[in-house]
Amino acid sequence: MPTELLELLRSQTGPLHRQLDQHPLMLPLTRGHLTPLEYRSALEMMLIPHSVLETAVETTLSLYLPDYAYASRYPFIIKELGQKSDKARLDNVSKDNWSITNSAQLLGTLYVLEGSKLGAQVIDRQLKQQGIESEFFASAAADAGMSWRRFRSRLALLPQEHYNEAAQSAAKGFLLYLDSAEQVYRSIGADFSVLPPTGTVSPNGL
Repeated sequence: MPTELLELLRSQTGPLHRQLDQHPLMLPLTRGHLTPLEYRSALEMMLIPHSVLETAVETTLSLYLPDYAYASRYPFIIKELGQKSDKARLDNVSKDNWSITNSAQLLGTLYVLEGSKLGAQVIDRQLKQQGIESEFFASAAADAGMSWRRFRSRLALLPQEHYNEAAQSAAKGFLLYLDSAEQVYRSIGADFSVLPPTGTVSPNGL
């Protein structure tokens, strides 16, 4: 049942999801006052994971979900970061280190990417309230609901014996974001202080 798979994905990734939401680079996005450094650092954190996961998805969709449309968002990060984007780190990351060899792994990866669009809706609204226009977050928020419904409809295609593999793939996706977050955070040091979020927003906007 698709509902059972969705619950498994949520339960297996929940702790990692919450850890990412509470990371010092993510917390400012759910706060009322965002500094330029905080915003830029969040984008830098998302660049590598988005590039790796989205490249893997784009190269395997035609094999496992040929009728599924997905538009990569990481080019918006590169555009927003401009010439100062971490191209050296991006070039050094081998896209081959994320392999998708079946539909279960593809659905697990899509769970991370499509789910992040739901959180992007919340973040995009908060950014706009501060006068910040973000192509990256706006591109996700525009069709987040439709994309999520489309993703959920594909869960029914996966046999139950492959549910665990899908969940493992999703968990690996969150670990990729957490690893990137730690790398970026260490590189900038304690250049900004992180306050607790003012609201109760929990979804992330990867």
